[in-house]
Amino acid sequence: MKSIQLSFLLLTAIFSSSHQLSKPEDPTYTAAVVEHSQPVGDSPRTRTTSASESFQKIIREVGDVDIIVFPEHIINSQATATFVPHESQNITPCYQTDYELFLIELSCSARANQLYVVINVVEKELCAHGAGSDTYNPCPSTGVRSPAPRRTRCPPCGAKSYRYRIGVYWGNETTVIGVDRTEQATCALFACTDVRLASCGYIYPENEEVINTHHFTKLSISGNFPAAPRGRRLIMPSTLNALFLPVSVADYEWIESPEAANNVDKPILVDLKLEKPQNDLLTFAIWANYYTEIPSTHNLDHMQPNGTQTSPSTSSSSTVSVFRILCVLSCLISVL
Repeated sequence: MKSIQLSFLLLTAIFSSSHQLSKPEDPTYTAAVVEHSQPVGDSPRTRTTSASESFQKIIREVGDVDIIVFPEHIINSQATATFVPHESQNITPCYQTDYELFLIELSCSARANQLYVVINVVEKELCAHGAGSDTYNPCPSTGVRSPAPRRTRCPPCGAKSYRYRIGVYWGNETTVIGVDRTEQATCALFACTDVRLASCGYIYPENEEVINTHHFTKLSISGNFPAAPRGRRLIMPSTLNALFLPVSVADYEWIESPEAANNVDKPILVDLKLEKPQNDLLTFAIWANYYTEIPSTHNLDHMQPNGTQTSPSTSSSSTVSVFRILCVLSCLISVL
C-alpha cells in the first residue's frame, strides 16, 4: 500500500524592515500556533477549500507575529496532494501555477501579510514508471507518487515533552472526590503527555527526561462569570508548574471587574495575564465554584458512597447550568 507523505512546508514572505517584528539578530521571535477543527465538506476538494479559506482568515487576523504554525493534518488529503518546491529551488508558490490552488493562495496570503506560515501537507512528486523498488515506494503507471519520507530533526532520543490544549467548561457534571456533584466553570490552558485528551492532567514519571519545547512569553485568559444564584461563588486562579508549585503571584496579573467578593449578585469579568515568561507550565486557568445545593447521595463517607439518604430533589441550583460562560483564550507562543 502506498503511504501518504506528510510534509511540513514553510511559506515565506519578503519582509520590509518597517513591518518585520523580529530581526535575524534578535534572540527571540513571536509565533502563533493554531489548533484547528476538522473541515466540513462532502468531498476532499470541498474540505481542502474550506480549510484553506479558514487558514487564510486566521493569517489575516492573527496580528503582530513573525510566524504562524498550522500543525495538524487537515489542509489536504491524498485526493488533493500537491507538488512542493524543494527549498534549494527558492520558489514562491504564489508566483507559480504548478501547485494546488490552496498552496498558491496560502503562499500569497503569507506574502500579503508579511509573515512566515508553516502548514502540514500531503505531497506528491513525479517519477519514472517502472523505476525503483517494487516493494518500497514503487512508481505507479501515472508517473506520480507520494515521496519517500524525509529526514526531520527531533528532540534528543528518548526525551519527552508536554503538549498543550485550551479548554472551556461550565456545568454540574463535575465531582468532589468522585462522589459529590459540583457546579463549576473554568477557562484553562493545560498540559497533556500525548495527543489524547485522556492524557491531560497527567505528568511524566520522575525518571523520564522532559524537554520543555514551549516557552510562553505572553498568555492571557479572560472569562465572564455569571452571578451566583445563591450568593455563594468562589473565583480564583489555578496555576501549576513542573515543580508542582503554583506560579508565583508576582508572575501573573489577576483583575476582577467588579470585585467578586463584594458583588456576588453580579456577573464578574476576570482577566488572568502572564507577566513573566514561563517554560514549564502544567496549568494556567481561571476556576470558579458555585457551591451546589444538589443533595449528596451518600452518607458523607467518601469510602462508602451508597449510604442511606433521601433522593436528590430538584433545586434552583441547577439553573446555573443554563448560564453561559463566555471565555476568550488567546496566547502568543514562542516555540524554542
